[in-house]
Amino acid sequence: MRIPRRSLAHLLVAAGLAAGLGALAASCGTDAVGIEACQQIELARCDEAPACKADFDVAHCRAFYRDQCLHGIENVDHPPSDAEVSDCVAAIQGVAACARKGATNMTACSVPLVDGVLPATISPCDLLMSNAHLLQRCGFATSPPDAGAVTPPPAVDASVDAASTSDAGAADAATDAG
Repeated sequence: MRIPRRSLAHLLVAAGLAAGLGALAASCGTDAVGIEACQQIELARCDEAPACKADFDVAHCRAFYRDQCLHGIENVDHPPSDAEVSDCVAAIQGVAACARKGATNMTACSVPLVDGVLPATISPCDLLMSNAHLLQRCGFATSPPDAGAVTPPPAVDASVDAASTSDAGAADAATDAG
């Protein structure tokens, strides 16, 4: 039995389409590291943000990071452990507690910061809203600096109003905490 040319052409087109769709589907995969860690950390930040801005839209923040965290954490070389994520979330909660008590900077808080960040130079709301990666217990989420690169310590203006940082917090990369 001989296959007519027209059927053979349709078969070849169908096979080509199938191969193309298969390649496209394979390219839609993700190499993201720490998706769940990112979500736990960012959702904790969302839940605690009203400590800095009473009318903060927690539901919008949670929806944003549920999707944004599909990219994972910035530090792809370090899949975080459950203990590291729990410690980071606890640090975020500790910072929020300081903010609720009215602390103007981190000198009044017992939450450790990464090396190079002076507690007097940053407020709890700055950390909570846009700089959680500066918390020692959350530092795993960001990529370490290049060994040969000279990186100055982060410049943070402690006088920044928490209300002005809330928009930045909603658009902050997962990597903040990732």
